Amino acid sequence: IRRDVDELFSILPFEVDFFRRHNYRIRYVGNPTVDEVTAFKADKSRKPVLEDDGRRVIALLAGSRQQEIGRMMPLFAQLEKLISQSQYRDCQLVVAGAPSTDISSYDKYLKDSSIKVLFGETYSLLKNADAAVINSGTASLEGALIGTPQVVAYTMNELSYRLAVALIKLDAISLANIILGRHIFRELIQHECTPENMLKEIDRLISDGQYRQRMLADYYRLRDVLGGEGASERFANAMIDSLRSSR
Repeated sequence: IRRDVDELFSILPFEVDFFRRHNYRIRYVGNPTVDEVTAFKADKSRKPVLEDDGRRVIALLAGSRQQEIGRMMPLFAQLEKLISQSQYRDCQLVVAGAPSTDISSYDKYLKDSSIKVLFGETYSLLKNADAAVINSGTASLEGALIGTPQVVAYTMNELSYRLAVALIKLDAISLANIILGRHIFRELIQHECTPENMLKEIDRLISDGQYRQRMLADYYRLRDVLGGEGASERFANAMIDSLRSSR
């Protein structure tokens, strides 16, 4: 980076201090995900992707990689069985299919299951969900900007997990929690990533109004920290200014 890059343009505010400590030129002017979500919310031409039958919707995002899907889908299948025996038995569980996959990536985990898989409508699903279980990553940040009460669930190979615990000194793995410097929603990592804990958190997200409202208030704060709308344009202008000043 030092050899080839004149200036860095970051989309995450917490990166700035790190790179500046190492004497890199870096600038943060916002996150373009805010623009993507804002454009989605402003699009009134979209038709409903789920039939409104009065049931609560729980969105399940298993991740975008086959390895992630392979780890999360069996847990989601177990979660469905627990939900069917709970007060939320009438909820509709919907998996957001990853863009790089097809139905074959999910079918083998959903035999005798009523879980739906929906492709190409992740934002719409999150907007209409009463709660979401999200496999971390950018989807968790998108869920926060859309306003979906969520719990993050993530599991990995045990050896990789032990190495991560030894090497990575972070209190959180989700972008929204890292950006605000506190846990605005719970993270179920590795051994805590169980269907039982997912159901407990879903119950809290739906039934605990104070917890839910506090999370939504933090989502507004997150949007402000990310710089609001117009990040892509601000990035372009900043790059143009940098190129002109270097001539």
